[in-house]
Amino acid sequence: MNKEKFFKELEKRLQILSEEERMDIINEYKDTLREKVKHGRSEKEAIEDFGSMDELVKNILSAYKINPEYGKEKEEEAISFKNVGNSLNQWIKKCSVAVSNWFQELNEDFKENGQELTIEFITELVIKGILTLFVLALATIPFSILRGLGTNILEMMFFPIHMVLNVIWSFLVGILYFCVAILIVIAMYKDCFPHHKEDKKEKTKEKSKTKQSVTKEETKQVKKNKSGRGFSEVLMILVRVWIVLVVLVPLWCTVFGLSILLAVLIYYTCIGVPLLGPDLLFAGLLLGFSHLIKIIQDVTFHHKRLVFYPFIISIIFVVIGGLLTFDLAMNIEFHDNQLPTSELQLKDYKTKVENINEETNFYIFDHEFDVMEDNSLKDGEVVVSFKYYHNYVTPYYRQYQATVDDENAVEFDMDYQGHSVKKIYHQVLKDLKDKKIYDYDLLYEIEDLKVYANKKTKGFVK
Repeated sequence: MNKEKFFKELEKRLQILSEEERMDIINEYKDTLREKVKHGRSEKEAIEDFGSMDELVKNILSAYKINPEYGKEKEEEAISFKNVGNSLNQWIKKCSVAVSNWFQELNEDFKENGQELTIEFITELVIKGILTLFVLALATIPFSILRGLGTNILEMMFFPIHMVLNVIWSFLVGILYFCVAILIVIAMYKDCFPHHKEDKKEKTKEKSKTKQSVTKEETKQVKKNKSGRGFSEVLMILVRVWIVLVVLVPLWCTVFGLSILLAVLIYYTCIGVPLLGPDLLFAGLLLGFSHLIKIIQDVTFHHKRLVFYPFIISIIFVVIGGLLTFDLAMNIEFHDNQLPTSELQLKDYKTKVENINEETNFYIFDHEFDVMEDNSLKDGEVVVSFKYYHNYVTPYYRQYQATVDDENAVEFDMDYQGHSVKKIYHQVLKDLKDKKIYDYDLLYEIEDLKVYANKKTKGFVK
């Protein structure tokens, strides 16, 4: 190594130092080198006296309290990044080859089943996908109208029956739209793939051909066709599994729920509740959903001839049942803000709440209330009184320290007795037989709410 190359390498290895420190070291070693040459040493021998470049740099950096491995770490880091980059490029190439091979095998499978994966075929799939989305969007319009019509009719019924029926109706309409959407997708794409029957016919022809042929090459080709399944068969299996899990299972659950609901409606009809309209309505829905399951199974698994007359019967039942249900809803007398009987008696409730201060908040059944002045009460005392239907509810209050803002709070609420639900149930059945419905929520309400406090405490209650 000559002098120029030695000092150039030394300067490069000392890049971590400042330029001033680096030049001082270089000039010092240049002076040392000149002194050695003056005393008879050659330039090469003088450079060799400094030792190896690694040892020289290590000693210099150690004197400046710098990790001697600094340069190596950067070099190793650069090498590792380079290795990662190379590995990533190799992985991308392998993935590209795998995807390319998969597309080739896919195209071969399509060719074996009478179809070729060409640009025209892919364009056809894309266009059909766009058209399918457009048709599905249009199909939402009648189902939205149907859902809204049913919701408006059911809103005429009493609480809480109309809420339950609204949920059931929305669920049924949603399931029906989902099933129609599946049928639309199948209808749009069924011509893109060969039918299973055609595959069987081709296999039968191949078998007959193998019996007539004698050559070994044809026999091997037939065995190869028997041993492997085409992509379309695998795709059909996946589609069938998806249809079972996503379409048929929800439909089976819907039919099961409709069956139970229809059985309940028939039971109440037998004990005198006029529910013939809902009976026919849900019987038609049950028939329609059951036949829809049969059609999907026939299309997916059996390739049978489709029969649609049960849908006509189902529609007739739904229309007649819907009209009778509408007529029933129109003829039921709904007595708003009235209780089912005048024999119900209100009971007085009165309690005294103590230790009220300016930080106390009152919550009384989410009711607005005014505080009346009663100077006979002590400071910090509040009296609350009201009337309630004691056969159905039991009032109570609790005084607690709120975690938010560390405020005091007094909250009044109702304890709904278990037997009150049974009472209301029998009362509703009795009223339905007479085609009358009352506001049963009033049984859980209070009347004549009054709050008393003296002049000082009155300002604290809010």
